[in-house]
Amino acid sequence: MKLKVPVVLAILICSAALAADPASQVKKAAVFGTVKDKVTLAALAGVRVSLLPTGFSAETDSRGNFRFADIIPGSYQLLFEKDGFLPFVANINVPAEKNEVRAEAVLEAIHKEITVTADKFSRPETVASSRQSLSGTQVRSLPGIFEDVSRALQVIPGVASSGDFTNGLIVRGGSPIENLYMLDWIQVPGLSHFGSQNSSGGAIGLLNTDLVKDIEFYSGGFPAYFGDKLSSVTRIGLREGNRSRFSGNVNLSLFGVSGVAEGPLFSSRGSWIFSLRKDYFSTIPPDMTLGLTVIPDFTDAQVKIVYNLSSRLQLSVLGLGANDSLNIEESDEPPERRMKINIGDHQYVAGATLKSLLGKGGVAYFTLSRTDSRYSYSFSSSGLERYTIRSEDKETSVRLDLEYFLLPKLQFMSGFSIKKIQANHHVYYRGGYIVIDRMGFRFTRKNMDASLYGDKLAFYLQASYPLTEKLKATAGIRGDYFGLIDDFTLSPRLGLSYAFLAESAIHLSYGVYFQSPETFWIGSHPDNIHLPSLRSAHVVFGVEHKIARNLKIRVEIYDKTYDHYPVDSANPYLTLANLGGSMVPTFFGSKLVGVGSGYARGFEISVEKSLAGKFSWFIDYSYAVVKYKALDGILRNGDFDFRHILNAVASYRLSATFEVSVKWRYTGGQPYTPFDLTLSELKNDSYFDMTAINTLRYPPYHRLDLRLEKKFVFKKWSLEAYLDVQNLYNRKNVYFTFWEDKTQKTVYYLPLIPLVGLQAGF
Repeated sequence: MKLKVPVVLAILICSAALAADPASQVKKAAVFGTVKDKVTLAALAGVRVSLLPTGFSAETDSRGNFRFADIIPGSYQLLFEKDGFLPFVANINVPAEKNEVRAEAVLEAIHKEITVTADKFSRPETVASSRQSLSGTQVRSLPGIFEDVSRALQVIPGVASSGDFTNGLIVRGGSPIENLYMLDWIQVPGLSHFGSQNSSGGAIGLLNTDLVKDIEFYSGGFPAYFGDKLSSVTRIGLREGNRSRFSGNVNLSLFGVSGVAEGPLFSSRGSWIFSLRKDYFSTIPPDMTLGLTVIPDFTDAQVKIVYNLSSRLQLSVLGLGANDSLNIEESDEPPERRMKINIGDHQYVAGATLKSLLGKGGVAYFTLSRTDSRYSYSFSSSGLERYTIRSEDKETSVRLDLEYFLLPKLQFMSGFSIKKIQANHHVYYRGGYIVIDRMGFRFTRKNMDASLYGDKLAFYLQASYPLTEKLKATAGIRGDYFGLIDDFTLSPRLGLSYAFLAESAIHLSYGVYFQSPETFWIGSHPDNIHLPSLRSAHVVFGVEHKIARNLKIRVEIYDKTYDHYPVDSANPYLTLANLGGSMVPTFFGSKLVGVGSGYARGFEISVEKSLAGKFSWFIDYSYAVVKYKALDGILRNGDFDFRHILNAVASYRLSATFEVSVKWRYTGGQPYTPFDLTLSELKNDSYFDMTAINTLRYPPYHRLDLRLEKKFVFKKWSLEAYLDVQNLYNRKNVYFTFWEDKTQKTVYYLPLIPLVGLQAGF
C-alpha cells in the first residue's frame, strides 16, 4: 500500500504557520530558581534542569541557580536530575501578566529517609555499559519516526532498522526477537500494530509518544535486573497526569485522530492520564491504493493512574490495549485468481505496581501484570489457501523487586518473578517451496494445533560499590527456569567504571545472557520440547569524554557471541537468528535443533552537542561484522550484517515557537542471495543459488528526513502545526528482488512521504 499526501497541502499549511505568529505578540517571561539538598539545605551544583515539554535544559551553577529566558505563557513541568538523588518534577504556570516566575526545588539523597511522591523514581546507581537515554521531548521532535517510539530508537549507535515497513530493531546484529520492552515496571511483548511473526516489531507503533516521559535503552551489557533476552532492553517511563488541573490535547495526522486527557485524582493525592487513537485509512479513495483493495483498521488506548496511599506507599496502575486488522485483495484480477492477505492482531496489557519505602535506605516494588498478544496472518491465491498462522500468548506475572543500602555506599538490588504462560498456535501450510523477501525455504505440508502451559521463574541479586573514589563496580547473578523445556540457567554480570580524569571515564562489562525459545517454535514440532535456551555472551569496553560543557564523545568496542540458536533440520542453511525482520511469516514449523552459533563484533562512536541556546546535534557511526552458522556448519554473513550505520540529527530553534529538525541515515547494503538463473527461467519463479547464500549486497540505504514544528499560543489553548517529510530527496532504496515474467524485478522501500499534523492543547 502506498499512501499519497499532496505536497501542495503541506506547503500551504506550513506557509500559513509561518505567515502569522500569535505567540510573537505574547509577552514572554523568565523562569528561574534554586535547587537545594533537602536535609542540609545546601545549594546543589550540577543539577540538570529540563523545562518540559519545550526541550530546554540547563545545569545549576555553584550556588544551585538556574534560569530560562524567553518562555511563552503556559503550563510546564520542571524535571530536576542529579546522580545520587531522586529525580523530582515540579509543575509551574507562566502567566501572561508576569515577567518572571520563580521555582524552588529540594532534592532528596537516595540513602536518606524520603517521602513517596508521584514524581520520584528511585534506583541505585548501576555501572552498566551501552546505556543511552532519551527524553520524551527528544522522541517527539525526531523527524521521520511517524509517531513511533521504536523508530525513534533507531538513531542510537549500533541500532539498525529492519526496513521502512516494520519498526523492528536490529541491535548489534541481533534479531528483533531478542529485544526486551518494559513500560514502567511491566514487561510487554511489543509496542506495534500489525506485528511480525515471533518479533517485537511491527508496522506502526501503538504507544502515544505524548505519554512518554523518558526512555532508558541498553544495547548490550545490561545488568542482572533484566533477563530472558539476548540483545537489548528498552524501559519506557510513562509520565504522570497533571496533578493541578484538567488538561489534554487532540492530534490529527496521517495515522488518525488521537486524544490525551489528564487531571488530578482525589485532591491531588494522585493523577490520571488517558490516550485514545483511531485511524481513518478506510476513507482513502480507491484510486490511491495502486490496484489493491486495502482496508486497514486499528485502534489503541493507554491509561496510567497514580495514587499516594500514604507518605511512604504509592500505587500505580497501567493499562494498554490495541487492536488491528488489514485486508489486502487484488482488485484488477478475477475472483478465482486474486491474491488475498488477511492480518489481524490484538494486544492487551494490565498491571499494577505498589511502591513502598523501607526504613531509611530502601524501596520495594511489588508488580502484578497480565499480557495477552495475538498474531494472525493468512495468504491465499487463485482461490486456494496457501498458509495460515494464528498465535496467542498469555502471561500472568508476579514480581518483587528490592533496592536498599546495607551500608551508605553499598547498594543492593534483588528480586524474583513468577510467570504463568499459556500459548495456543495454529499453522496450516500447503507445503513446498516458498520465497520470503531475500531467501527461499522449503517446508513440508503442515496442519498443526498446539496448546502449551508452563511456568517461568527468575531471581537476581546485584550489588554496586565504589571500590575507590574513581573506581565503581557492579556485580550480579541471575537465574531463570523455563518449565516447558525444563531448563535452568545462571547468568553472571559484571560492570566496572573508572574516572581517570575529571571529565573522562572508561567502562568495561561482561555478561552471559539467556533467552527462552519462543512458544511457537516449541509447539511446531514434538521434538522441539528439547530445545535449550538461547545463549549470548557480551564483552563491552568503552571510553566517554566530556569535551566541553555541552559536548561529549563516546566510543565502545564490543564482542557478542551466540550459542544454542535454533536451526532448521529441514533447511540446513536456515538459522532462526536471521528471522523476525519481515511482516510476512518466515517459519512454518519444522524440527529445530539448538546447535546454531555466531557472533557480532564491532565498534561505535558518537558525538553529541546537547541543547544550549537554540542549536543541538548528534552524530554516531557504527561498524559491525555479523555472522551465523546453521546446521550445515558454514559460517555466513547474517541477514542483518549491514556493516556500516551512520546517523546525523540536528535541531535548530528559530524562535520560542518554531523549530526545524533534520535527520540523515545511512546503512550499508543488506546481504542477499543471487538467483539460480537456469532454474528461475525454467520455472518462471524466484529460485536461489544455495551455494552463494548472502554473498551479494544490495545498494546502500540512505534517506533524509525533515520536520518543521510551529506552535501558536492563545489565552486558554494552543495549536501546534507540523510537517514531517520522510525521504526528502526520494531515494529509491531496495527492499528485495524477485523473479516474474522471465525477468528479475525489484521492490523498493517507501518514497518521499509528507506527513502533516495538527495538535490542539487545552
